[in-house]
Amino acid sequence: MPSPVITFDGIGNIDGYVPGDPNGDVGPNYYVQMVNMQIAVFDKSSGAFVLGPESISTLWSGFGGSCETTNNGDPIVLYDSLADRWFVSQLAMASDYGPFYQCVAISTSPDPTGSYYRYAFLMSSGEFNDYPKFGVWPGAYLMTVNQFSDATQSGIWEGAGVWALDRAQMLAGVPSATTVYFDLNSVNTNFGSILPADVDGSTPPPAGSPGYFAEVDNSTSIGPVDALRLWQLRVDWTNPQNATLGNSGQPNTVLNVAPFNYLPCVNLGAFNCIPQPIVPSSEYLDAVGDRLMHRLAYRNFGDHESLVMNHTVDAGTDNSGNPIAGVRWYEVRDPGGTPNLYQQGTYNPDSTSRWMASIAMDHAGNIAMGYSASSTSVYPSVRYTGRLATDRLGQMARGEGTIVNGLGSQESSYDRWGDYSAIAVDPVDDCTFWYTNQYYVAMSNNAWHTRIGSFRFPSCSLNSLSGAVTDAATGAPLAGALVTAINATDPPTTTWTDPSGVFTFTLSTFGAYTVTAQSSGYAPGSVSGIALTSVAPSAVANIALTRIPFYSVSGVLRDIVSGAPLSGTVDISGSPLDPPVTNTLTDASGYYSVTLAGSQTYTLTASALFHRAQSYTVNSLSSDLQEDFQLWRELWLLPIYR
Repeated sequence: MPSPVITFDGIGNIDGYVPGDPNGDVGPNYYVQMVNMQIAVFDKSSGAFVLGPESISTLWSGFGGSCETTNNGDPIVLYDSLADRWFVSQLAMASDYGPFYQCVAISTSPDPTGSYYRYAFLMSSGEFNDYPKFGVWPGAYLMTVNQFSDATQSGIWEGAGVWALDRAQMLAGVPSATTVYFDLNSVNTNFGSILPADVDGSTPPPAGSPGYFAEVDNSTSIGPVDALRLWQLRVDWTNPQNATLGNSGQPNTVLNVAPFNYLPCVNLGAFNCIPQPIVPSSEYLDAVGDRLMHRLAYRNFGDHESLVMNHTVDAGTDNSGNPIAGVRWYEVRDPGGTPNLYQQGTYNPDSTSRWMASIAMDHAGNIAMGYSASSTSVYPSVRYTGRLATDRLGQMARGEGTIVNGLGSQESSYDRWGDYSAIAVDPVDDCTFWYTNQYYVAMSNNAWHTRIGSFRFPSCSLNSLSGAVTDAATGAPLAGALVTAINATDPPTTTWTDPSGVFTFTLSTFGAYTVTAQSSGYAPGSVSGIALTSVAPSAVANIALTRIPFYSVSGVLRDIVSGAPLSGTVDISGSPLDPPVTNTLTDASGYYSVTLAGSQTYTLTASALFHRAQSYTVNSLSSDLQEDFQLWRELWLLPIYR
């Protein structure tokens, strides 16, 4: 794997809270990180703090209620690349027995240090909304929770809950945004730890796509075989009561996967699975090995859609009989049509455990995973691996990179390490991965640190759309032509041809493009249906322009009172394609003349010494034109008699 581009320390354990639950996301200028009870904003180019760390509840200062007065954790931050906004959430409760809330804040601008629209959604009066996970989707913010009868360790399991929050209303700051809720406990009480899909990249899902959700199950929890379960959610916010999830709550699709086993301690309902140096086995770490790990990353490549996901599995034992954890990962394609398990694999290259992973894809189809790594001789560290789209299916073939090596173990019989970590893809180049997780700088009970790092595959680049603009009659290159690339989803992108008539666009979105070209003295031209895909990320669009006629514009400048000719200038401004003609001088008879391209609009402004300027607009020049100017003498320059 390539070395990190940048790494820097994130938020530490300011509040003495375990687990840390580090997660974060990246935007055009900032990296925003959250841990249990704290949030911070970093300059992504330097790693410097821009805001915080500060208590998450400060986002709800003055809002009132439990969101302002408590920090109950399980935080999630997401960058909504489709709206250039930030999504921040944590849960809140009035007491261990409710009522229970989900606090959600949406930035009012692209600036995560600015103001937010704030919400406190009442989840339940009696069921605790544990382990909330979110995904950005065009029609909704998707949400899942694990439900318990209360928030104590003795809380009774009440199954999975699935929510949709009206994204359009929340982006607009509508105070009482609409929600839709599905209680899956009555469908199958074994459903749980479901993940919602979260969009990566600037290309949204196809119009009308449902929201996607996924869960992994070992045959010991839901039989008869190990499988992925996929749901589709459809909601019309005009009639939210008609929303549907799956087939009456059952998954739309069940995909059998390669057999896997949970780690032994997971089967026993215990936590201490992951070995670490020096400490006794009673202080080994929690694997959270019974569920998919944050995020369920979605990407639309134009020619196909993909979901990638991962979870922790039993990868055998080391020479001392200690368990080894590995990361099982999947890519599912065509989730809205006939979902198929395109590839799967388990990453465990040696006797070091790897767990607490997060997975995503760049726009070229390369996959990267970040995770924790630990063994009896390796302190818990932050590492990553990946594969190129051209590698053999099912293989993380690019080796391993390190964001930070741990220098200590967690010395505590409270074995919680974290419930999740997070990998994200930089929206600027759609290639750079950003990952955050936790580690220790020394032996300690709970003084964990976090680290943030970025890396990218050198072969990943933005899509290239290039070509040449030429004269249709002679084939001569046209320098300085204005070229525009347009697709169905993004704002138009413009550039200019170089002295050889060549243009190049670097684009982040797959899809079909129309390219138009304009040049002074030529009729506009265009080429449509230029396709950029993950298979063919580069394309050429050559455009030949037809010359249009030129016309003469001339006239005389005179004094309006005396009719005498004036020595002066005529300035002519036109479209961006036609550089302005300035200081066109008149001769001794006040005469001026200039040749201009037809079919353009021009503004002519005549000026002469001691006279007021006068302007005239020519709309779509189509013939030779004579335009005379009669200028008034400035009154303040007239003689004053006493």
